[in-house]
Amino acid sequence: MWSSPNRRTLQYISSYGCPYACTFCAEPAHSLRHWRGFSVERVVQDMRRLDALHRPGMISFVDPNISSRPARGAALAEALILAGSRVPLLCNMRSRDVLEIEKIIPLSRLRAAGFRKIFIGIESGDDDQLKSLKKSATAGFHHQAVMALDRAGTEVQMSFIHDLPGESDEQAQATLEPAETLLDVKTGGSYQSHHFSMPYPGTELFDTVFPGEKSYDQVPTEDWARTSTFQANRVWQGDPGRRRWVVEELERFHRINPAVIRKREIGRLRQSAAVGDDHLEHFLL
Repeated sequence: MWSSPNRRTLQYISSYGCPYACTFCAEPAHSLRHWRGFSVERVVQDMRRLDALHRPGMISFVDPNISSRPARGAALAEALILAGSRVPLLCNMRSRDVLEIEKIIPLSRLRAAGFRKIFIGIESGDDDQLKSLKKSATAGFHHQAVMALDRAGTEVQMSFIHDLPGESDEQAQATLEPAETLLDVKTGGSYQSHHFSMPYPGTELFDTVFPGEKSYDQVPTEDWARTSTFQANRVWQGDPGRRRWVVEELERFHRINPAVIRKREIGRLRQSAAVGDDHLEHFLL
C-alpha cells in the first residue's frame, strides 16, 4: 500500500478473510471466502487505545477488504466520528462496496472519520476480463467509485494489472483507457499503481496458466524470492512486446500527470518490459 517514511504507521487488522473469488488472489484458498470481523465498538476502542499508547501518525488497516460488509463500513465511519478519532487511516476497499456505502452515508463521512487513503483494485477496464477474473465488478463501478471518493477529498490508490494470460489487444487497450481517464483526479496524493500479471501459487490463475505443469515445489525458492508483479522473473515472463507497449503508454501518461503516474512505477515495470529470454539473467542478478 502507501509508503509513509515520515510517519509512524501502525498496522491493524479488524477482520479476517474475504468473500470474493478473484482468480489472481490467494485469499479464496486461504480463508475459503469466509469473512469475520470485530464489532464496530471493538474497532473504535482499539483505535482510541492505539492512539493513546503510541500516538501514531497513521493507522493502516491491513484487512484483505475492510468493506466486505458495507453497512459495517458505514457504521464504523460514524462511530469513529462520534468518538472524535483523529488518526489518519489507510485501508483497502472494493469499488462496488464503496458505492454501497455511498447509499448509506455520504462518502465525505469516510473522510471525516479519518479514512484519508483508500486502495481500489481496478485491475482491468474490460468487463469480460473482469468477469474472467471474478472481480464481481464492472469498469463502470470502478470509475464511479474512484470519482466519488475523489469528490469527497479522499486519496485513492488505483491498481491495474497488465499482460494477463490470454489478454487480447482490445482488452489491453481497454485497461489503459480508464488509467488515462483517471489521470484527472483532483485530490492530492492519489496515484496509480501498475503491475504485470503474475500467476502465484494458491491462486486460480496459477492453475489456469500451469495446468499440471508446475507446482510451487517445482520452482526453486530463489526464483520465487526474485518474483514480483513489477519485474522479470523465471516463473512467468508474459509477453515482452505487450509489456513494452504498456510502459510506453505509461510514460505518455506520466508526461500528462506525473503526480498520478509516478516515475518510480514506470522504472520498475521497464525492467520486465525490456527483458527477453537471452537477457533474463541480467535482471535477476
